Amino acid sequence: NYVQDHSVWSGFFNPGFFPSLGYRTVAASTVGSLTACVVINIIPDLDREGRTELINKAAHLLSPMLLMPFLGIWWISTMPVDARALLSGSIVMVMFMGLSVGSSVLIGVYAFLALLRKKLYINGATACLLTALAFAATAAGEFVREGVRKPYTLRSGLYSTSLTQEEVDHLRQVGCVTNDPYPMRASESFPNEQVRLGAKVFRFHCNICHTISGANAIVHLAGAWTLTQKRMNISQLQRTKTFMPPFAGTPEELEALVQFISWRSAGSEAVWPLSHDPAVLRQIRAWMDEVGSGPGTELLRGEGH
Repeated sequence: NYVQDHSVWSGFFNPGFFPSLGYRTVAASTVGSLTACVVINIIPDLDREGRTELINKAAHLLSPMLLMPFLGIWWISTMPVDARALLSGSIVMVMFMGLSVGSSVLIGVYAFLALLRKKLYINGATACLLTALAFAATAAGEFVREGVRKPYTLRSGLYSTSLTQEEVDHLRQVGCVTNDPYPMRASESFPNEQVRLGAKVFRFHCNICHTISGANAIVHLAGAWTLTQKRMNISQLQRTKTFMPPFAGTPEELEALVQFISWRSAGSEAVWPLSHDPAVLRQIRAWMDEVGSGPGTELLRGEGH
């Protein structure tokens, strides 16, 4: 395990390496075969008999699809228990897993019955449809593969925010944007310094996965929460959503982020009140200390603070 021995080979040949390599090789072979069928159909100098012969040859690259169920089960078996739980515990993961498996099954059944067994000719439209299904299955599978790693980039070593647990502890004391030298764009548009600070915290913490008001927007996800909900849910982010990394910053920075989200949810008003209630900051610190800086999955197993 790379986290223990820091060996590049431990990181490279991790438990999921070989099943993932095998599965993705089969996926690449499938996409290549179906893309070849599309190309064969648009070659102008080929007659129907020539196209059928080439398509039947290209179809042999679909044979490894028989290994996909076994490779998939092998890959899932190498996952940690909490990562595996996301496959059934998250509706988004269930949907994308279903899309990947369903599309693969449709391609596999058609490939076996029509192309490999009956050696039928497929026209350009059918080849394009099968190729689109293959790309959809591949994209959905990659989404699932990335999703089950959350809240980590490097499991038990590096959060998806590119911070280690030790760095989270440190930034909770000194602040995550205390030494941020980069100015905010359109800095004069913010109603006060606290909201401007919240925007910098958003940029540091959230911007890698979230927009403000677009896709996966923070305003849509958290805008309807009350102030207390925002403070508690962000203070204990890994408990709010176990695939989220913990908040790394001071109570003052967290409150600034809450005010920034609230300000944007209210339509970016020209005037916005400051919030510096010591009791609120003490409560935020208590929530953060209660949950700690470990992942939410530790709390589910009873290993948290």
